[in-house]
Formats: sequence, structure tokens, C-alpha cells
Amino acid sequence: MTLRLIFLFGWLTLLAPRVLGQPTTITDNSLNRVPADWKGISTENFDLFFPGTSPVMGTIAAQYAEECFFHFTTLMDFRPRHRYSIFLFNDPLAYTESALIKAEQIREPGQTILFDYSFSVLHPGDNAGFYKSIRTQVARLVMGDYYHGGSIQYSIQSNTLLYLPAWYSKGLTAYFGEGWGPQDEMIIGGLKNENLLELALEGDSETEYVIRKSIWHFIVTAYGPEKFSELFYMTRLTRSIESGLITVLGITPKTLTERWREWLLQEVNSAAEGRMELPATIDFKGIRTGEKVRGYAFDRQGKQLALFVSKQGKQRLLLVDIANGNSSELFSINGPADPVQDLVSIKQPLVFSPDGKKIAGVLYKKAKAQFFYIETEGKKKNVASSPVSPSLELVNSISWSNDGKDLVISGLKNGNCNLYLAKAGSWNLVQLTKNGFDELSPVFSSDDQNIYFSSNRDTSTADNLSSAWECRNKYFNIFKIATRGTNSPIERVSVTPLTNEFPVAFTSSFELVCISDESGLRNLVKRNVFLGSAKNISDFRCGMDQAMINDSILLFGVSTKNSTVFYKMAAEKIPLSLWVKK
Repeated sequence: MTLRLIFLFGWLTLLAPRVLGQPTTITDNSLNRVPADWKGISTENFDLFFPGTSPVMGTIAAQYAEECFFHFTTLMDFRPRHRYSIFLFNDPLAYTESALIKAEQIREPGQTILFDYSFSVLHPGDNAGFYKSIRTQVARLVMGDYYHGGSIQYSIQSNTLLYLPAWYSKGLTAYFGEGWGPQDEMIIGGLKNENLLELALEGDSETEYVIRKSIWHFIVTAYGPEKFSELFYMTRLTRSIESGLITVLGITPKTLTERWREWLLQEVNSAAEGRMELPATIDFKGIRTGEKVRGYAFDRQGKQLALFVSKQGKQRLLLVDIANGNSSELFSINGPADPVQDLVSIKQPLVFSPDGKKIAGVLYKKAKAQFFYIETEGKKKNVASSPVSPSLELVNSISWSNDGKDLVISGLKNGNCNLYLAKAGSWNLVQLTKNGFDELSPVFSSDDQNIYFSSNRDTSTADNLSSAWECRNKYFNIFKIATRGTNSPIERVSVTPLTNEFPVAFTSSFELVCISDESGLRNLVKRNVFLGSAKNISDFRCGMDQAMINDSILLFGVSTKNSTVFYKMAAEKIPLSLWVKK
């Protein structure tokens, strides 16, 4: 049975139509907390502040916030009496260095923290992710206000008498904001013999984060979303989670734990049944303790793995020989601890040239994207980089043309994620698309005449504002655009309702390998771009985020918030039963 992301959107939408406040410009006196070049707008429940160069981002975020506010307050049967403030950033350095950024308030027993009616958000590089970030933060804000907001006297009293453990507060916020999906099932799959409750109570790893979400997914599945408002109300009224569970669900926390664990293991076993076992890992040395993988790429020959790692401001580019696991350092950049690298998960994509002899990648200096090019052969080198023009705040991905002459980039500028073309070795960009849709994972066709990419657009053309709003819940399909320059027509290649597809590479003049989540986890399919038909290539028990496949080998990586694991498999070992037409 195909797994799908499970959100509360559908149930909530039936309750009432969407309510959106009409944005109005905030007076200059209201902007005294933000930089001088920022702007602000006001909606029914929010005051939003954002860089003056990104008005579309501000307007879209206002609509996102009001929609999420309506959903959550309806679900909780709650009408806040306060206005909320949101500070929006598309500049990573400005985000981490801003005085507006506050550490997440986590109350330990015995502590009293007054509720804060604001939050800050860094644009992650695409509007679908931006919407999820807004949704998660609004959920946290509304829930915090519900339990610990109000007057100072009431806030102190509620903080003193009602302590919400991490599985309740963090788990509920995460589930509201992100729902429950296949990647969550995959992470849970390896924990069958561990004490899930203990992991759910403490820690901030990816595993603990997902386990806390799963408790609420179980409550929705077993008892229905309509029980939410009753549970919230009784927990606040009695100032006791145990009393809320007994009154509303008729179970104690111990019974909830037992039923949740039994249900979870059944779900995991069912989801994994019949899937391919993971192949051998790519074992290598070279990553030091504490270093995080910021980006990686496989060469087309299947022989090399490039890794961009960083720790406390020091960035290194490693080159791994996949056959023997040996690694070498191509360059390193030393510097003071950089909050951009250590506090924010910024994408730093890499790409090999077609012959595998060069690497192009992205550095961030003063929070602006800079390109670098480096040869893979020879001794350790100094690296030269230069800001791209026009400037980009974030780069999502890079792809190199088959003739080695061009690069295509998916990048964020002023809150919009579009495609850009550059000559190899150059830092000058030509913008190919210009709208509010998310244009991701571009690759060149085998003859380099077209670029195929993934987008959550419904049409070939759209304006920034309406498209950015409408794409927030859309699935990603494949489109193409000619490489000859701007204003080229955009054509739809695939129509896959309820499925996301992202191009990987062409294996022939008409066959495009894509990462698809049709099976519930992100695996590979091969699509005929002319006929529209597709064949499955893999059906592993985990979802991949990047892959490379040729006639002899399949390579892919699986990333979580804390680690990245790389796998390799001989192409001849892919089960022939998967090569069937849909």
C-alpha cells in the first residue's frame, strides 16, 4: 500500500473557508526593532517584517501564517487575544547574527519563562519548505500561547503548575507543522528493540524528533483528530497531561505508551514488507569528529565521491575513491567559527564535470553564494571563488552539461526559487525562469538542448505572488525548458498526481532517471520523456536524496539532520522484476 504524507489539512479545511487578513503597510515607527532597509505588513493576527528587497516573500508569508493560524486555532478551539510578530530572513548570515533570533524556550522543571509572542524564520530555498517552516512555527506559537500565554500572573501560574514534556510540546508542534510521512517511517524502522519512550522524552537527534511525532500520529489514527481540542482543553483545565488523557481518551499515559508502541511496530513492519534490502555502504576515512556533511556529489563514472564538510567555520572539500575508500583533501578554508555553517543547515551543492576531472561548488561568504571550480587531480590546492552575478542568497543544486560548457543552477533570490544558466568557469548567471514556483533539481538533456527540472507549478506561466501562494501544497512534476535563453516556453513532461519526482540524469536520449516517492519512499524510476511511461529501478527500505546510476553501478546517499550514509550497488544486481512498465 502506497504511503502518503498525512496532514490535517483535509479535515480542517472542511470546517470553514480559509480566512486571510488583508495585508497593510506598517508604519515606520513599528520597524524600530529591525534593520532600516526592512519593510513590514500587518494582517489580522500578525505583524511581519522582512528585507525590503523581498516584498513577495513578506506577502506570501502573511498568507501562510494566517491560513495556519486559522487551522490551528480551529483545531484547538482557541482564540488568542494577542498579536504575533514574525521576522523573515533570506540571508543566512543576517539570520544567525540578528538580535531578533532567540534560542528556543525549553522550560525545565522549576523554571518560569514568560511566553514570547514572536518567531523568526530563514527561507530554506523553496516555497514548499518555507510554508512548512511557517506552519511549524505558528503551531508552536499558538500552542505556547494556549497553555502559557495571557497575563503575567496567569503565565507564571500556568508555567508553575503545568509542565509539558518534550514528547508533548515538541512532538505536537512537529506533527502539526510537518505531518507524518514515509521518511518518518524509515527512521523508526531501525528501533524495534529499543526503548522508544525514553528516546521520545529526551534528546534532539533526528530519531528522537521523529519518535515524538509518531505519538501524535498514533493518537490521530486511533482516536481521530476531533479529540485534539478536547484533549488540549482538559490538559489546560486540569493542568495535568494524565488527567487530560484519562478524561478524553479513557487511557492512562502507561496505556497510551503500550498501545502506541504496539501500533508503531506493526506499521513499520508493514511498510518494510517486500522492499529491497539496503546494499553495501561506501566506507571511507577522512571525516573528522564533529564535522557535518554540507554537500556531496558522485562522478558519472561511479568512481569518485566529493564531500563538502565543515566544523566551527573550517570548511573542507574531500575527494573519496569509492573502490578503496581512500580520501584526499582538495582544499580547506580556515576561519573563525561561522554561525552560518554551524547553526543553520545551508545547502552547499557540488557537481563533477562530465569527465570527472573538475568540481564546481558553492561557498558562502558574507552569506552570499560564491562559485568555485577546482581540479580533482594533483596536490592540495588553494581555491578561488567569486560571488555570482546576479547575487543569490542560496543555491539548491547545480548540474553540468554533457559537453562540459554550461552549468544550470536552482537558486533563491529575494524569496523566489528559479533556474539560472552559467558558462562553465564563469560566475555570471542568465535567469531562465522568473516566477514564484519552486524550480528544483535541473539536469541537461543528452543533447544539451533542453533542461529538465522539477516544479510544483500547475501551468507553464504564472506571476510571482499567486504562484508562490498556490504551490505551497502542490506535488512536484517534471517540466522542460530550452537552453537557448530567457523567455523560452516551458513544457510539462510528466503528470503524476500525489507523487513527487526529481530528475537525476539522462541515461539515453529519451530516458530520464528520477527520484520518485510514488512507493512511499524516495526511490528511482526511469521515465520516457516522449511517451510519458516509467519503470521502477529501485525499491529500497529508505529514501534517497541524491543518486547516480550508469550501466555498471548505482550510488546514492541518505541524509538525516545529523548524518549522511552512502551506498553502492552493482547495476546488474537490481532485480529484473522491477523493470516493468506501469
